[in-house]
Amino acid sequence: MALVLWGSDNIKSDGGPIGQALALKPALRQRMQLVSKCGIRLRHPNRPAHALKSYDTSAAHVRASVEESLRALQTDHLDLLLIHRPDAL
Repeated sequence: MALVLWGSDNIKSDGGPIGQALALKPALRQRMQLVSKCGIRLRHPNRPAHALKSYDTSAAHVRASVEESLRALQTDHLDLLLIHRPDAL
């Protein structure tokens, strides 16, 4: 049985207790499904490069968001990536 956890997003999360737990016990990763979200650029102290609130689902932003989530969660992969909101048509 897997434990499903919402891990991180590209707005304000730093991985928190999930990243800390995985750092202490990497074997827990096999029992988890980690989910992250991306697509919003929002001003926040954890994301100083985001100058204004906007939606961004460009390949570059999605890749950067995933890399940040992986670093924060101290893991090498995510099980699911969600887009906060699709770009306007």
